[in-house]
Amino acid sequence: MGDRKFFGTLGAALAFWPALASAQQIVEPFLPVPALAPVEPQAIPATSEPPRGTTVLSRPRPETDPQGTRLGSFFLFPRLELDEAYNDNIFATPNNTSSDFITTVAPSFDLLSNWNQDALNLHAGGAFGMYASHSSENYKDGFVSGDGRLDISEGQQAYGGLRASHQHESRYSPNSPGSAAEPVKYNTYGGNLGYAQSGLRIGYSADFSLNRYEYEAPPAVGGGFVPQSDRNYTTPDLALRASYEFAENIAAYIRGEGNYRAYDHGASATSPSRTSAGYRIDTGLHADLTGVSVADVYVGYLTQLYRSSAYNTNRGIDFGAKVTWNPTTLDTVRFGIDRTVQDSSNAALGPGQVSSGYLETVVGATLDHELLRNLILSGNASYTNDSFSGINRTDNVYAVGTGARYLMNRYLYLGFSYSYSHRESGGAQAITPYSDNVFMLRLSTQL
Repeated sequence: MGDRKFFGTLGAALAFWPALASAQQIVEPFLPVPALAPVEPQAIPATSEPPRGTTVLSRPRPETDPQGTRLGSFFLFPRLELDEAYNDNIFATPNNTSSDFITTVAPSFDLLSNWNQDALNLHAGGAFGMYASHSSENYKDGFVSGDGRLDISEGQQAYGGLRASHQHESRYSPNSPGSAAEPVKYNTYGGNLGYAQSGLRIGYSADFSLNRYEYEAPPAVGGGFVPQSDRNYTTPDLALRASYEFAENIAAYIRGEGNYRAYDHGASATSPSRTSAGYRIDTGLHADLTGVSVADVYVGYLTQLYRSSAYNTNRGIDFGAKVTWNPTTLDTVRFGIDRTVQDSSNAALGPGQVSSGYLETVVGATLDHELLRNLILSGNASYTNDSFSGINRTDNVYAVGTGARYLMNRYLYLGFSYSYSHRESGGAQAITPYSDNVFMLRLSTQL
């Protein structure tokens, strides 16, 4: 697979681009553990009439929603969360499992503008996890980001943002090396710029993003380090979307996404750089039915072509959905499907195995029920399929969970969640299965 074909695909990737950085247009994977935080802070007080598409979680609750602190024309929303969790299999092993209690302290804040038009926001936070008996698993994550919006005219907006973060890789990740004595830590830096027109029968948007990923080598079991520098890469992305509203609140659209993943180097002569170019193009339908049900479904094609002939191309049918249904004023059902191409980690593969990556498909559903005005119950289920390219391996992860949150007042809330997950792996290069149970209690303060 020569450079000519590779750069030909790169050209196609830059010609077709879904709007990855636009939160309204991308279908995000559902997490197996229900979030316990209250609704997002609102700088502008909610009106007496809930906005269109309001769900159980986003519904304004004036008696318990944070009010924030006014700082000139901005509102500051600080939070401090304290979690206590119990995980009966922290290393995701099939037997001889290790359990532990994990305490997490998570401070954060949102500084939101309160202008009649345009917007400028700043966000920052951290999550500091401490294991009672396995201090090697402790982590210190954090992020800072800023975003803004320029209202050019009614229905026309330019927007952008910057973000930097320090994170750790879960032991459950397919890319987590089993020989590492500590979780892999990594840093991300990035930003995006975009333009969108809405409110008319014909709508369109364009978004460009640039992100950088840098991984740190964790200590290895028995001494030394597990190299991770071959995972460092920079990726420019471009997204284009055009839509046509053929009936009120019902629109058909076509969108394309192109990416270029430029890796710094490879792990060895037999495991060269995973530099690649890819694209996905979809056609879909967005329908908002009286605000009670909102559906976004699409189907198309995706491919990721690698420069080195050592790696097989990742390709397949692209499909996804994001559906929100409010069967009653007290219940919200959400359903989602998402498909992406993920690159592999050499350190996480077995000896002699060469794989460019895997096609990941995530299906999830959640149910939120307002038992009382200040007591919300949640349940969820998800299924993840990772189909590896170049090796005979397919991973399937099943997860179910439940949770509750009690909004004591506008300054304090309590939360509880339980989740169960199970991984199966098949094929000649299959990895070991695991099951785990995670219980968590949360206490949070907010202003």
